[in-house]
Amino acid sequence: MECATANILSDAYFIATADYFEAVDRLCRLVGSSEEFKTARTYTNEMHANCRTARSALEKHRADHGCFTAS
Repeated sequence: MECATANILSDAYFIATADYFEAVDRLCRLVGSSEEFKTARTYTNEMHANCRTARSALEKHRADHGCFTAS
């Protein structure tokens, strides 16, 4: 059964994953420039935490309700 809440959580996870990917990509390009790298590393860690949180919320919702997204 399709669930609107699961769709919203899935979209949030998709966005968080894309943000994390972009942050990691930028971090890789900044290796060697210490101050910018430190700032990018902090941001990347924040995006990683956001991604984990979004995934956990989606997994918890699916486990609690047994519902899935349209995709």
